[in-house]
Amino acid sequence: MDEQTLLDLWRTPESELVEWKPSLSQTQSIYKAVCAFANDVSNTQQSGVIFVGREDNGDCSNLVITDQLSRNFIDQIRSGSIQPLPVISHKSIVLDGCSVVALIIKPSISVPVQYEGTVYVRQGPSNRKATATEITTLTEKRTNTSFDGQGVNGAEMDDLDEPYLKGEYLPNAISREVLLENGRTLKEQLASLRILTPQFQPTNLGLLVAGKDARRFLPGAYIQFLRVDGLEFGDPERDSAEISGQLTLMLNRALEKIRANIQVTKIMDDFGRMVDYSNYPYEALRELIVNAILHRDYRYSNTPTRITWFDDRIEISNPGGPYGGVTEQNFGQPHVNDYRNPELAAALKYLGYAEKFGVGIARVRRLLKANGNPEIQFEPRYADNYVLAIVRQS
Repeated sequence: MDEQTLLDLWRTPESELVEWKPSLSQTQSIYKAVCAFANDVSNTQQSGVIFVGREDNGDCSNLVITDQLSRNFIDQIRSGSIQPLPVISHKSIVLDGCSVVALIIKPSISVPVQYEGTVYVRQGPSNRKATATEITTLTEKRTNTSFDGQGVNGAEMDDLDEPYLKGEYLPNAISREVLLENGRTLKEQLASLRILTPQFQPTNLGLLVAGKDARRFLPGAYIQFLRVDGLEFGDPERDSAEISGQLTLMLNRALEKIRANIQVTKIMDDFGRMVDYSNYPYEALRELIVNAILHRDYRYSNTPTRITWFDDRIEISNPGGPYGGVTEQNFGQPHVNDYRNPELAAALKYLGYAEKFGVGIARVRRLLKANGNPEIQFEPRYADNYVLAIVRQS
């Protein structure tokens, strides 16, 4: 959005496309506005703008907002409170002598977008909770093109674990208040969460989350765990497992293997106290495995995610090379992330496996450093369609 367009919008009252906020401290109301603009329930097909630095009466707030502060706020929005994440950009600009940050939100192709389990829509100059009818309308106009949100030929509702979806997934994905007041059918609720298409066909996401036999449709949707008694492939195997099943079951079983193989010993710290010491930090490995499941290529590869544990290192090999804005050159750098499976990202958030997005590698590096492990080594290969992560023992 160019400066002239922003200036024209700045000179109009708050409306279906314009919101004013005095500062970035109005976090929740900003999030609700982002969600509402992304849903574009009136089908304006235009970006909405939140001018941060303008009072409710139109006066300038005279804020001092650095570009770094703006980036940090955008990163905070992208951390997972709004799902699925819409396209958001920002511009620090002076309009009629007032310094503001313009948050620019494009209408999402994957609606309905929700904040904290609730869908918000724009009505004139204000935001409100969407009605059941509006959520259905948004679901029906979804134009999602990501593989995880697409319907699966031959899959039917009977291929999904309905008791799990009703008893566990829905209560985690939709706020209790909305569940109680919403008169939508189960299929309508699942369609709004991309478990089903708007035509009520199971999606790839639905099969990953709640499929009775996901590998019938997605042959590579499993984890191959191998514990090698040595330093090289071909050395004797100490343990191996082919781990598959619904998303939570697969992750939990893989993490059980991680816990079982981490070595914890007692050492004396600098103050003469006995403390636990592990050769690998569990949380770092957990982050890597969740990221692998999130970012892997389910469309073109039948290869599993592989976790190979040697005596001196762990190798995590994942089908799916750098994607979108992530390249071999910028892989792992701060503020660089993209999602091959955006709907799966939302599901992992709902299920408690991902608190923040886009900070996983940075967190892994911090955890490894604090534990005394060497720097993690990544080998992203776009042409070969895989990423290899190597974690060495401390």
